[in-house]
Amino acid sequence: HDGRANCFMKSGKVAIKIKAVDASAVLDKDYVFEEQIIELDQDEMMVETVVEVIDECSYDKSVSMQLVLSEPKGGAILGKLTECTLTITNDPEVTKLIDKVIEQLAYDQNVLKEKMGTSSWGQSFRDALTLSSEDDDLTTMDFVMHFLTIFWKVIFAMIPPTEMMGGWATFCVALFFIGVIVVIVGQLAGLFGCVCGLPDPVTAITFVALGTSLPDMFASKTAVAEEEFADAAIGNVTGSNSVNVFLGMGLPWVLASIYYEVKDEPFRC
Repeated sequence: HDGRANCFMKSGKVAIKIKAVDASAVLDKDYVFEEQIIELDQDEMMVETVVEVIDECSYDKSVSMQLVLSEPKGGAILGKLTECTLTITNDPEVTKLIDKVIEQLAYDQNVLKEKMGTSSWGQSFRDALTLSSEDDDLTTMDFVMHFLTIFWKVIFAMIPPTEMMGGWATFCVALFFIGVIVVIVGQLAGLFGCVCGLPDPVTAITFVALGTSLPDMFASKTAVAEEEFADAAIGNVTGSNSVNVFLGMGLPWVLASIYYEVKDEPFRC
């Protein structure tokens, strides 16, 4: 509704009170209106009053209120129609826009679920063993990479499917697998540094740091290429480094401090 109500009266030097009465709409919540006394001169045939509608951006709003005429003065007489009903509804264009957004979100969620989710362990192993490409045009590099990574694909196919326990089983087991991989990478980096005659700190800040940062770099590159702005890439970089500093370094330090405090031994780095 546009918030306007037209009340017609007979001509003459008269005055009449107009007030708002709540129905399903509530004063100062759905609309604003102050009680008025309207005066009409001899030549006036119509007077207009305005009801201010409060915009709540509601999806399916439909409430009503009434404007009531009373207490005529100056010889005016009320007729049969002394009230008018105003219905406050939402904007149809806004409703259509919200419906389109909800429909698009539901579609995107289904597409994402189909691309990233798995419904069973059988599907996970089939996806791990099947050689596929996004553009269905397999190259020699696709075959080489599939051969080199098939062991890890099969190992990680053991992670529970996303349909199990609302995805929490997938999340927890995936974290466990990541922890195992980190331990293996740490041991291999230590052995490599020992063979090359490099101390552990040097190995950690070079080879290990490079290996753990490459996935973040490729993720940031993909985000920059696919998004209009670099927000996702910046968030990925800052978030990754924050986790490395505050969790990757802080948690082991806290655990080591607690251990040596309980053992009543001097702290050794």
